[in-house]
Amino acid sequence: MPLVSPLDVSASLWLPFLGVVAFGLAYLLLFASLAQVGQGPPPPGRRPFFVFVVPCLNEELVIGRCLDKLLAMPSTDFAILVIDDGSDDGTSAVVGSYDPERVWLLRRSPPYAREGKGAALNAAYRHLWNSGLLSGMDPNEVVVAVVDADGRLQPDALETVAPYFQQPRVGAVQVGVRMYNAQESLLARMQDIEFVVCTEIYQRARRHLGTVGLGGNGQFVRLAALRSLEDSPWTDCLTEDLDLGIRLRIHGWISEYTGRTWVEQQAVTSLPRLIRQRARWFQGHLQCSRRIPVILRAGLPLHTTLDLCWHLLGPVTILLMSLWSALFMVSLAYLWVSDPAGSWHTITTQTWILPAFYALSIAPAVLYGLVYRRQTQSMPRRRVALFAHLFIIYGYLWFLAGWRAVWQAGTGRRGWAKTSRTVERRSAEAVALAVPELDWQLAMPPSWEVVEASLDRVAYQDPKRPAFVHVDRVVDHGSLLAGPMANEVAYWGFGYRRLGLRTVAFKGRPAGLWEFLYRSEGVLVHARELHVMAGGIRYVLNVRSPEAIWDRRSVLLTRIQESFEVTGG
Repeated sequence: MPLVSPLDVSASLWLPFLGVVAFGLAYLLLFASLAQVGQGPPPPGRRPFFVFVVPCLNEELVIGRCLDKLLAMPSTDFAILVIDDGSDDGTSAVVGSYDPERVWLLRRSPPYAREGKGAALNAAYRHLWNSGLLSGMDPNEVVVAVVDADGRLQPDALETVAPYFQQPRVGAVQVGVRMYNAQESLLARMQDIEFVVCTEIYQRARRHLGTVGLGGNGQFVRLAALRSLEDSPWTDCLTEDLDLGIRLRIHGWISEYTGRTWVEQQAVTSLPRLIRQRARWFQGHLQCSRRIPVILRAGLPLHTTLDLCWHLLGPVTILLMSLWSALFMVSLAYLWVSDPAGSWHTITTQTWILPAFYALSIAPAVLYGLVYRRQTQSMPRRRVALFAHLFIIYGYLWFLAGWRAVWQAGTGRRGWAKTSRTVERRSAEAVALAVPELDWQLAMPPSWEVVEASLDRVAYQDPKRPAFVHVDRVVDHGSLLAGPMANEVAYWGFGYRRLGLRTVAFKGRPAGLWEFLYRSEGVLVHARELHVMAGGIRYVLNVRSPEAIWDRRSVLLTRIQESFEVTGG
């Protein structure tokens, strides 16, 4: 039997495959080179007024931490607007505990809620424009910043972003994105590398091409630019952020990118949920490809037009690459099965085959490792190199997500299937180190985990059985029962039923005890809150579990509640 070489496989498979791979590598090298071309930050100037817009759908676990980070920024030239898009958990109750002068709440109810993130952002935009909250302000001097509920902006974000808006043509600025739980799992680390590579190579390069894209988190947009898109700046596209950036560019606005500050968000730690998330992004990218004819007619510079069109055709390229890769692997398997001796002889005598395969498929890992190493100086080089190689394998998940997106589009499935949040894993012992100024004590079972820790709130969760405890600390000089009665409003519409509300004495201090039921994501929850007043501070200890197991859990929860002690005031 004549010797069969893998190179003799049909050229109709090899040539297109190698051509696309070579083009992809050249494209990557071009962008990596452009990313190194210096473009310094603009000089500081007058700072605009910022409005942080935080869309929420069942974000009780993370919204408090997000608001704490925003309010801790070293500036007063901003406000926060939270859109509760029909949540059926305690999202509104958490938001309602903050100062209404700084944190505004817009609640949407069915049938107008849960129509997608774009619809929620448009509702916030109209509310800002029509409510009088920004009356007397020049739209050119107001910047709307979109931050997800799990987002954590760096303290210098406003100081870094503001100078870009001194340029009248700049309509938007996108900051870098990092994963704050990157150390939690290998999957989370891969997402951190993904966002660093995307921003530090492609976004930095696109500054020179006028094609910087906007992300769903850490997106700053001038109000006047939004006004140029009329009543609905954000569309119903599943990637409304990508679509907004394209429409702004078509209307003559420039988007900028800065990696000198960033927003941290929560990486997805479940593989099925990650594929669902990426499939939603992929489907939204396919929807945005309808903008290509408009881009071609917009009269944009040639380099801008070409890069935008190529970027929007990216999903088609991924689908074709998945087919070519599958056919390539089937062909190699067929050759190996039909002539194993000849195939082995070819590999061992043609010594360039394996190095060439490595260079074509893994070579980007070298560049990715260098870029990621620059952002994580404390990580050993060998570990960065390993992660960079694993990232190439991780990239194949886009093949699965792409075909899932095609199936979803073909079956008419679409909507805001938001990514579920997970709690942050920290030991209870870490609370004292994280927040040394706490002026209260609580005896928690050692197996419980801290899911949030700040001076204003510390929250715990039983990792084995559904139960939740949190302690809020609020400056409040009002009456003892005013707090619970005000919070009752936030639970209306969620199957709320008061079981009891009375004043009690708790360890020599005046206190209030509020017990109630409400529904969260279809589950009936039993909650009990102890309100203790001391030195102008209201301490709120909330314990809760599903009503179905309350009788079994109430003994432990009562013991936890009785262990609470105010050490200050």
